[in-house]
Amino acid sequence: MDTVVPQSSSVILRSTHIVKVKIITSKPDSWEQQPEKGLQKRTTHLELEIIEQLKGEVREEKTKPVAINVTQCEGITLIRIPIPGVWSEKPIDKGLEYLLFCYYIPPAGSSSQAGKGKPAPPDARDVLCEEHTIMVLPVEKNESNVKLVMKAEKDKLSLLEFLDTLTGQVKELNPLFAEYAGTRTGELVFADWEGYKKWMALQENPDLDLKTRVILIEAMLHKLQLADPGIFEFYSLAVINLFRILRLPGTELIHVNILQTYLPNLLGLTGAGSYKPAVKIFEQNSNERKLALNWLSDHMSIKHTLPIREWIEKELNP
Repeated sequence: MDTVVPQSSSVILRSTHIVKVKIITSKPDSWEQQPEKGLQKRTTHLELEIIEQLKGEVREEKTKPVAINVTQCEGITLIRIPIPGVWSEKPIDKGLEYLLFCYYIPPAGSSSQAGKGKPAPPDARDVLCEEHTIMVLPVEKNESNVKLVMKAEKDKLSLLEFLDTLTGQVKELNPLFAEYAGTRTGELVFADWEGYKKWMALQENPDLDLKTRVILIEAMLHKLQLADPGIFEFYSLAVINLFRILRLPGTELIHVNILQTYLPNLLGLTGAGSYKPAVKIFEQNSNERKLALNWLSDHMSIKHTLPIREWIEKELNP
């Protein structure tokens, strides 16, 4: 049986069902203006063909598409506002394929038996209706991540084993993977040094998408801060890892995050964490200290660079 964790930060784990569908027909009603909300909305009648069931099982009529009605909204002002509705701003052209992430638990006693005491799968219309759909995503780039995670779940891989399967796939990883991996950091922190090093190597892999990188960084830092104080080598590698990420091309958008939040919290310069002296962080790797100082010297124009430089220079002569 597939694992379902309703409160998980991973939409894959939160979902009881993940279904790949194709739009067969779409019939949108006219837009209804709601100027007081800054948007317009309409009801769209969709007929969907189920292409593949990636998680969970639904009952479908093979000769008949699944008919559902969904609400679509879009903004009508120049001010960008949150747009409600999982189907909002989604193209509905015939032939488009989507992944539907759904949470549906049949009411007690509502399912007929499928033999051997096993409940029959719920009707596809109940599962795929808008009320029970958590998220709608395009198939491209998302399907591979869902299948990667579902295979890890099916094979009951440890996080280290899961990371070992990613060779050659880093460019394809996206937030769906990162959210799932982030729920399992406890398997590594102070428990699996080799696995932890693999995680850090992934975080600093130049092929990793920036948003995915941020989710991985924040998941691991959250675990490290909750466990503080702990085995110092784990904190030392995390700090060095963040300096390596600062030096990666394409990470400019998160430089302020690293300098203002990630490093100060991890080092105990802000927040409730224990203070971690630079002399001990770089004790086994003086070259990383030099590289960090050189980068900070070259980027003094970036806000929040100075406190980190002062932390390094407080106890070390470059």
